[in-house]
Amino acid sequence: MRALRRFLVGATLFVAALYVAVLSGLYVKQRDLIYPGAGGHRGLVASEVGFEEVMLTTADGLHLRALYRAPRAGMPTVLMFHGNGHAVSGSAAAMRPLIGDGYGMLLSEYRGFGGNPGQPSEQGLYRDARAAWGWLRAKGVAPDRIVLLGYSLGSGVAAQLALEHPPRALVLVAGYTGIAHVTGQHYPWIPAEWLVTERFRTIDKLPHIACPVLLLHGRDDETIPADNSIALAKERPDAKLELVAGTGHGIIYRDDTMRRIDAWLKAAISVRTSMDSAGVKRL
Repeated sequence: MRALRRFLVGATLFVAALYVAVLSGLYVKQRDLIYPGAGGHRGLVASEVGFEEVMLTTADGLHLRALYRAPRAGMPTVLMFHGNGHAVSGSAAAMRPLIGDGYGMLLSEYRGFGGNPGQPSEQGLYRDARAAWGWLRAKGVAPDRIVLLGYSLGSGVAAQLALEHPPRALVLVAGYTGIAHVTGQHYPWIPAEWLVTERFRTIDKLPHIACPVLLLHGRDDETIPADNSIALAKERPDAKLELVAGTGHGIIYRDDTMRRIDAWLKAAISVRTSMDSAGVKRL
């Protein structure tokens, strides 16, 4: 019996040590897991899709390549932030169905992605987003002519920018409540709220954003479960929530997704001037 007790104690200590080691490894390497698309080569030749390459300068001195396409007269410009495993080339492919409608587009690229300098981080990506907004403003594009669109990881970036600089409208595709929440959904044995330092807490910001909001999510999304957008909609009851059957995390690349966005934007923009922002909560 004493030998069995010693064995059980030893086994318990071994498992506990292994668990701590795994958590320590995940803690140290979490940015590699959150930003798997970083470190890639330059992703796109602008002339291939009719964009021009532009340079964005961040507050901390980085010069980031991005792609821009001017709008047709009277049309807004969409500022897009892509997901964590993609690059600006994926943004161009996703947005192509809207080109014929005359939308302007600034496809932002993050630090460390697509051959850009720097290492990605939550605060770093927020700086990148501010640089993109500043570039459009310097070009003379008014805030009420800018639509922010964030996909997957980029939805958290777009939400932060919309909180700081209210746009004409905000579109979140495959959005999430926060990175720690999604991590916990995939790995319930991890104390994600304690472990994850890259927060991207969209759920805290959405009620305070003063513009129309569209939430689009694939019902079969296994990467970021659709209940994330459902939870966001509960925090922002005036948002338009669309759960699309028969599609998963790749929803951004469907032509019908762009048609949904186009239809909603035309409706949202038409009522923007009469929107009462007095009911928007303030931080």
